[in-house]
Amino acid sequence: MKKKQYRRRQSGFVLAVKRLGIFLLATLLLIVFGVCAVMLTIAKGPLDSAKRESIERVRAYSATSFLADIFYTDEEIAKYTDNTLRQQMN
Repeated sequence: MKKKQYRRRQSGFVLAVKRLGIFLLATLLLIVFGVCAVMLTIAKGPLDSAKRESIERVRAYSATSFLADIFYTDEEIAKYTDNTLRQQMN
């Protein structure tokens, strides 16, 4: 006759903390994937004005200025920031 295997019951607090952790992790992953999808759409899209605006705003006003470095090459960043400076001078 086989011995019965007993599962150790977890307390309600531990179970609640695990569920909260899983929820927060899933929410964080959705936010990261959403931001990446939007930035990739803007970076690879046909609108130069959207690219210029995204580079300006992400690099100047955001704490996440590294996003422009991820989705754009250094040449693209220089091209769009130089165009912005020229337009402001005229």
